[in-house]
Amino acid sequence: MRTAADRRRTRLASRQHQMQTWGSKPLKAFTNILRASLDRRLRKIEVRGFPFVLYYEPATFCNLKCPSCPTGAGLLERPKELVSPETFKKTIDALGDWVFILSMYNWGEPLLHKDFATLVRYAADKGIIVTASSNLSMPLTARQCEEIVKSGLHSLKVGIDGASPVVHALYRRGSNLEQLHKNLRTLILAREALKSATPIISVSYHVFAHNEMEIEEFSKQMSEMGVDTYSAVPGWLPPDGTVSAPKDPRYNMYKAVNALISKLRSKGRNLRPCTWLYYASVINPGGTMSPCCGVVSESSDFGKLDARNGSAGISEQFSEQWSGPRYASARELFGKAEVERWAAKNLRDLEVDGMAFSGKGASMICAKCPIPQTLEQWSRQVLRVYRRLCRLTWQCLGSLDLRGAVVNGTKALILRMAVWLQ
Repeated sequence: MRTAADRRRTRLASRQHQMQTWGSKPLKAFTNILRASLDRRLRKIEVRGFPFVLYYEPATFCNLKCPSCPTGAGLLERPKELVSPETFKKTIDALGDWVFILSMYNWGEPLLHKDFATLVRYAADKGIIVTASSNLSMPLTARQCEEIVKSGLHSLKVGIDGASPVVHALYRRGSNLEQLHKNLRTLILAREALKSATPIISVSYHVFAHNEMEIEEFSKQMSEMGVDTYSAVPGWLPPDGTVSAPKDPRYNMYKAVNALISKLRSKGRNLRPCTWLYYASVINPGGTMSPCCGVVSESSDFGKLDARNGSAGISEQFSEQWSGPRYASARELFGKAEVERWAAKNLRDLEVDGMAFSGKGASMICAKCPIPQTLEQWSRQVLRVYRRLCRLTWQCLGSLDLRGAVVNGTKALILRMAVWLQ
């Protein structure tokens, strides 16, 4: 069994990996974040910077039927499709210089793509921190687990909602807990055998009325397996009422989310534009672009990329659409004169619907924001990148790497200005 000290060493090694990865990014990637931050500060509707966070999932379908998820509930209005490896690589070639974080998940199960590890490796080799989320409830061989570890995947989030198979499957419908546990152990063993710091494996236990009594046993199981981080967290309730809220108020998702929304509401006219519209973008397997991760309907997307003209064509198309009329209209909602109207409509306490069902049917998805609590999500990521670069600069100084200290110190200074503009 891995000890707490073992887990701490793994986390420290993964942070070092993150610092080194981001430190390898070209200087223009850092000035791009500064431009994007300035554009947001000035509330520009046509922007110069590119997103530094990208969601690009391999598959839009899943093997489970979780009731709070539009995919599991059968309410996702997107075609079931897999990304073409060739298209994925062309897109990463086009945008990779700017991207610091790639989330290879959203509405689907990424490990259902047979080339998942190959796609991760391609992105990781571009100096991108790649993350994924999986239910891990499918047969995985030891070889497949080794490939995932070797791919350069930085972190893997896993959802487990019960300590016993029956309780776990009450929400994770169609999941096999024994298979899931086996996959977790195999991944951890593969990582240890390969002496790799990554992927960091974190497990979330979404608490509902039916599984509150198994939190302690779940924690014991995760500790014995050697999972890096694990915790009981609030969960979204499904609109159909098949799952009930827990008694413990610490696991009330709506209380936590509404506190965030209230904080945003208190800013009044000083509310800043949504960070999704300046810092992040979502590309779906078929090439459509969504303004955020909460868009369940393809009809609400902001454009589409065509890979037939190669990475240069994708870069040009993306730039046109990133500053195009739909994105401009969305950013215009946050102008000084309009932001109070947007806030009055969107910054209200959430009802049961919390997983983006509410955005369906809106002519402009941002006018009826499905996830207002994430408005400032990516400003915190700017701060995180800045802190990592500061630590890397000090490490270079400590090892008398003066050139490295100057290069990374310059990048950190650029990010410090971006943080100031938040």
